[in-house]
Amino acid sequence: MLLLRLRRGLVEVIAVAMLVPVGIGATQAGDAVGFPRSMSWEHGQTATFSISGLVSSAEVYQMGTNGQTGQAVAGLSVTNTSQPACLKLPEGSADCGNWSVSASWNIPAAAPSGLYRLVLTPSLLPNAAIWFLVRCDECHAPLLVVTSDATWQAYNTYGGGSLYKGDNFAGDPLKGREFRVSYNRPLIVSASDPTNTELPLLNWLTANGFDFQYVSQLDLEANPAIAVGHRVVMTAGHMEYVSTNQRTAFEYAIANGISWANLTGGEFYWKVDPQPSIDATAQPYRTIVCYKETLANADINPSLTWTGTWRDRRWSPPNDGGRPENALTGQLSTVNDAMREDAVQFTAREGQSPFLRNTPAAQLRPGQVLTMPAGTLGYEWDEVKIDNLPLPSNELALSTSVVSNVSELQPDAVGDYSVIVHGVGMTATHHVTLYQTASGAWVLSTGSVQWSWGLSNDHNNNGQFQAANVVMQQATMNILIDMGLTPTHAQGGVIVSSPQSFALYGGTVVSQPSPPPSQVSIPAVPRPAFQGYWTVSSSGSVYSFGALQYHGGANDKQTVAGVVHIEPTTSEGGYWMLDATGQVMPYGDATFYGSTGSITLKKPIVGMAATPTGKGYWL
Repeated sequence: MLLLRLRRGLVEVIAVAMLVPVGIGATQAGDAVGFPRSMSWEHGQTATFSISGLVSSAEVYQMGTNGQTGQAVAGLSVTNTSQPACLKLPEGSADCGNWSVSASWNIPAAAPSGLYRLVLTPSLLPNAAIWFLVRCDECHAPLLVVTSDATWQAYNTYGGGSLYKGDNFAGDPLKGREFRVSYNRPLIVSASDPTNTELPLLNWLTANGFDFQYVSQLDLEANPAIAVGHRVVMTAGHMEYVSTNQRTAFEYAIANGISWANLTGGEFYWKVDPQPSIDATAQPYRTIVCYKETLANADINPSLTWTGTWRDRRWSPPNDGGRPENALTGQLSTVNDAMREDAVQFTAREGQSPFLRNTPAAQLRPGQVLTMPAGTLGYEWDEVKIDNLPLPSNELALSTSVVSNVSELQPDAVGDYSVIVHGVGMTATHHVTLYQTASGAWVLSTGSVQWSWGLSNDHNNNGQFQAANVVMQQATMNILIDMGLTPTHAQGGVIVSSPQSFALYGGTVVSQPSPPPSQVSIPAVPRPAFQGYWTVSSSGSVYSFGALQYHGGANDKQTVAGVVHIEPTTSEGGYWMLDATGQVMPYGDATFYGSTGSITLKKPIVGMAATPTGKGYWL
């Protein structure tokens, strides 16, 4: 199979199907491995799985209770099949999408949304469970949890390659890696799989009676507006690999008043380009493309879709990178040291914040510090940096941990972090941060890959680290209540208190809207029947045709680079006009929401699109 697309005026080969043996899993006698044919299914649908090896039993477990085991909910019949050798992505991992379906589960209509796994017996890889999600698209639970599944696959070595191990740049041990990895393959456990940080979060949410539902990054890819109808969106663990659509989903959420509890570290670091699988189904988004151009210090990706670090500005434009993650999260990933398991700390000043109410931190005296258990900050964490762009104006620090002798990324020669420059033996400072957006949404960033270790000991390293503690449990409970969530109960030692305002945290309130209802229903705005159209010239002259009315033109106004677009309002009682500098001119019932007219742009603005509600627009 040959898949092509047109980029940079050339035909780009994005996938060639080749048969190669993967040399792992099913090639070992008695071993059974498999993968889900989708990352998530709606309850009431049929989940399907491809499995290789002889299986004596297959049990579906709903996770969230009973520690790391979960609750058995169904036994499945498996057709033991000799699966073919997996396909091989060009410059990439195995893609086992050519395997046949071996088992299926008719998901009950009453099945709760959440994280599930299919456990196969026997298996020489006891942790190689088949992880998947059950959705409830119509539920609109107050809390929407997003898994870091793209990172699971980035570190997955099944088939001999990952985004950290492979044949590309094999001559350089720091750069040998694959450029493409597939969801269509068994998941081999790693420090970035669900059992490390996402399972303890789920168990804690369940134990405290929060009303939640789960979606995957691929669900965000298909629908960036998926958070609409929820009050809070949450991430945990290591959301390191994020596409444009997936980032847009979080930007869209907080722009629409939906708060974000970002319990992650090293997040939004690599930008990825999801593409179809290379098997006959060409299933959307099942291939993750990430050339890591930043590591190569060269634009090695033939596509204009950038797949280096989000912060790297060197080749954008014409690529679409150069959007540092701290513009969204308020933090920048800087510390990465696999040998460390650092701890979160709180100072006496931070103990007075509502974030730490009902904890011993509130009793700290000046100069005292409360230290959490080892591992709560972890091996990879963020800092608050201003070298590359201004921070949100009302960002607050809710913790302070000063750690010496770490490996820390440094500003490069031009003063930002486009080039990866490591400093060793450095002293770095970590903060949990909080800011409020103009929409009223709160954005909390813990800046730690292992914040959830402080919530529950149900993780894959609990033999060495028993990090769960009532201080972090209470702080997390406090912030979720303040974001508008209501747990039905609390674990022992944790208090459910009244919500506190952003002003009480000591921040400048950008806006203070009324608390959202428990279920936000945003109906689709009906479009009127087609009545005509408008055309616009580059000088701003507007011409109306049919029954549509003329509401004015820009030909009598100063436009720097010429009008490039006219966008109707949802009522078609007006329109916005746009010039190439990003100046927006409203007419009729159109409302002005802002423009880039005062910003120096590297490339001209070429178009705009109104939101479905007509209460905003994108340039």
